[in-house]
Amino acid sequence: MAWIESHQSLSRHRKTLKTAGRLSVDRHKLIGHLMELWWWALDNVGVEGRLTEMTHTEIASASQWEGDPQEFLDALIYGEFIDNTSEGLVLHDWYDYAGKLIESRERERERSRKRRETTSGQPAVDQRSTVGTVPNHTVPNHTNNKTLVTPVERRELRELAKGREEGFLEWWNEYPRKGDKKRTRKVWEKLFPLKEKPEKLEQTLQNLWLHTEAYKREVAGKEKQFIKLPATFLNAIDVSEPPE
Repeated sequence: MAWIESHQSLSRHRKTLKTAGRLSVDRHKLIGHLMELWWWALDNVGVEGRLTEMTHTEIASASQWEGDPQEFLDALIYGEFIDNTSEGLVLHDWYDYAGKLIESRERERERSRKRRETTSGQPAVDQRSTVGTVPNHTVPNHTNNKTLVTPVERRELRELAKGREEGFLEWWNEYPRKGDKKRTRKVWEKLFPLKEKPEKLEQTLQNLWLHTEAYKREVAGKEKQFIKLPATFLNAIDVSEPPE
């Protein structure tokens, strides 16, 4: 049975939010269509993820998308789930997420076959998988809990700050006007306090991208002086709600 690696961050990743905003759909609906496409691709496109001979209609059909096929494909390219290369369409980083996995499973099967041939009659422990045992880092160390709390929290805050900055730069590059980056970053940081609940931050980010995509459509073709400065835009929108 084939399977594909799926990260918990997909639900709130900026690529997902960008693409969902472009299509004006809920991110959970988008993830369902992405998984349909990836499951289909496991059996049909090989380790490199090439969609060279597929039409936009076929890609939409493989994804179980019932809306406009070209709009769906354009959104996946915009969100960087599909790369539009000089050699045709390619699933983004497919080899890293699926191709490499397929190859490693094939190699493991081959190693297992050889072990069975060479370890016949040996104790079962000698025939264990080369994958080995993966430690569970999610289980706290109760024997030394006091010394772990502060470093773990400090590391988590650093990771959150890094993710917040990456999200800001991604949004900054997409917003249709530039100006006063330092002030804009301060507004962004107020919108995304590091110690806020993850669920609220996730909803804020989703709503912010939806507002941004709607505003980009509204000001498309306008001169820059008629487009709000990025900090002004962030201060003006209500990120607790999606746009009407």
